[in-house]
Amino acid sequence: MQNAKKHEKHAKLTRPDSGNFGRMEWALLGAPCGRIQHIWQQLSRQLGDEYKIAYVDADHSRGEDQAATDPLHNSKAIYTDKIGYHQIQFRLDATPFTFRQWFNQQDVVLV
Repeated sequence: MQNAKKHEKHAKLTRPDSGNFGRMEWALLGAPCGRIQHIWQQLSRQLGDEYKIAYVDADHSRGEDQAATDPLHNSKAIYTDKIGYHQIQFRLDATPFTFRQWFNQQDVVLV
């Protein structure tokens, strides 16, 4: 009798769970933004030398005066060398895939 076991080229691996931004994503819900920023600052001070920590925030204060002005001046991206760090602003439809590309090098992403 012939063994009917199908040959598999690769082992079936379970895909790791990921958040919207990274593999190790900590989301804090129900706290004011200022409190979450304070927690992020404390974590960064205490763990930042040993771990790569990223912070994701949302600006909820977009008012009518800001809607009239375009900080990118109709450009798609602005890069600024702030000497101590780098800043990139851009306009695009970001997806969990692009977020994970940006934050892939981080050990923890605090949202």
